[in-house]
Amino acid sequence: MKDAIGYLRVSTQEQGRSGLGLAAQRFDIERFGKREGLSVTSWHRDIQTGAGKDAILLRPGLAAALKEAR
Repeated sequence: MKDAIGYLRVSTQEQGRSGLGLAAQRFDIERFGKREGLSVTSWHRDIQTGAGKDAILLRPGLAAALKEAR
């Protein structure tokens, strides 16, 4: 299996607190990875709206995932 990095994001604090959106995303990513022969070895997440001009500045989890991928 190849290693992969998982990234999860929800838009609101409420979604982040409930964990439901994050849990569903993680489940789907893990299922996809298994089907494609990938093993998610690390996870990053953000709870941040999609509004804004620079997603990297607003989403430290995304920035960390991209840095790790490089």
